[in-house]
Formats: sequence, structure tokens, C-alpha cells
Amino acid sequence: MKATGWSIHLSEHLKPNQIFSEDGEANVTRKDIINISTDGSKTEHVVGAAFFVLTNYIWAHQWSGKLNDSNTVFQAEHTALHEALINASDLPNYNIFKIHVDNGANIMASSNSKSTNQTARQIFKILLTNLRIKVPCVKEHAGNIGSERADQLAKDAAQHGQPYSLTKLPKPRIKDLLRKSIFEEWQTSWKNGDTGRKSITSSPQLVSVPPTGLERMLCSSLNMALSLPTSKCFTSLTAIIAVVLKLAL
Repeated sequence: MKATGWSIHLSEHLKPNQIFSEDGEANVTRKDIINISTDGSKTEHVVGAAFFVLTNYIWAHQWSGKLNDSNTVFQAEHTALHEALINASDLPNYNIFKIHVDNGANIMASSNSKSTNQTARQIFKILLTNLRIKVPCVKEHAGNIGSERADQLAKDAAQHGQPYSLTKLPKPRIKDLLRKSIFEEWQTSWKNGDTGRKSITSSPQLVSVPPTGLERMLCSSLNMALSLPTSKCFTSLTAIIAVVLKLAL
């Protein structure tokens, strides 16, 4: 079932000082605050996410992951923020945390209680139950050693990082993969089928359906499958269903 939003009680909302914009260089010298910088990177079709923990100008911890090449840079930045929040929420509660992001859209999505984005909902939930965690949006890199380090970590992760598969593919990419898989199955059935042999002599290759015709392709694939003998029909339908389930889950 498609998500239409995420409802919460009216009393459940983030405090004004939890998510905000911050001008200039982040203050990383206060001993009572642990600063975490996050970033995402996408270059040459590779995607990475990372965060960097800095305490009194001393490196304390870092994390990075290589996302699917089809993920967006926004998803990478969102993933970095989510992982940083998980890390902060697991640490002793006498600390105050400031998790720095440099994308205003990231802030907006994370503070929206009705977001249909699963990661945004998880971020909101963590912030709602951890008032000691603040998420300021700072100018990109603005001389911030933590942000610069997180940016480099994200770029390195995009190239050589540990695979991170928890972030779902964007829906347009899922549709493209589904379209390609179904068309390949359709082409194979057309070549190996027992019917339409005169047609296949003149048209050995099926014409690809335009990107906007995903629904028509699905219907055509199913109709073709149903026209095959029982055993081949079952095989073709099974393949189509398997592709849909694999990409949708």
C-alpha cells in the first residue's frame, strides 16, 4: 500500500531549537557539545555518504558508506544524517550533540512530520525522542574542518566504501529497471514462443515502449504471457511477478 503520509499527535513536534539555520563557521570549541558533520556525494554515477565526529578539534569517530549508483545525492545526505543521529542517540545522554548539514532541503524534509520519505520519518522520530540533539544547517563547508572532512569521506566512500543497501532506490529508477527487465523477458518470450512465427521473421526485435508507457508495457507483457501455452504462461508470469516484487520491496 502506498504511503500517503505519517500522522502524529498534535503535541508531538520538534522544538524550535532542534532544527535551524546557522550562519558562519560552526562553534566546535565548546567542551559541552559534540559536533558531527555529515555529507553526501555523487560524482560520475557513484554515490557515497559519511559523517565525522569532532570533539575539541580531536577526531573521535567517523562513518561512511557506498550507496547504490542509482541513489541521489539528496538520499546520500539524508542517509548520512540518519546514521549520525543513530550514532548520537546511542551515546551517553549527558552530552549535547550538534549534527551539521549543509542542505536546507534536508532540514525541511527532516522536520516535516507528514513526510512520505521513510528516512525522513525515522529522522523525525529520533529527534522527537532526543531533545539533546540539534541539527543546524550551515553554509557549505564554510571553513568548518568537520564538514570538509565529511565531504572528503563521502567522496572516498562513493569510490571505495563499504556497500550500504538500506537506502531504497528512487521511484523513477525503479520504474526504469522494471521496464528494462520486463522488456527483456518480453523479447525472450517473443523469440522462443510457438506462436507468431511469421511475424517474428519480419520483426525479430520488439520495439521498445516509450518511458511513459510503463503501464502499457505491463499490460502487454501480461497479455502476451496469458496467450502462451500453460507451462510457458506460468513461467513468464512468474518472472514478471518476481521482477515487480524484487524492485518494489
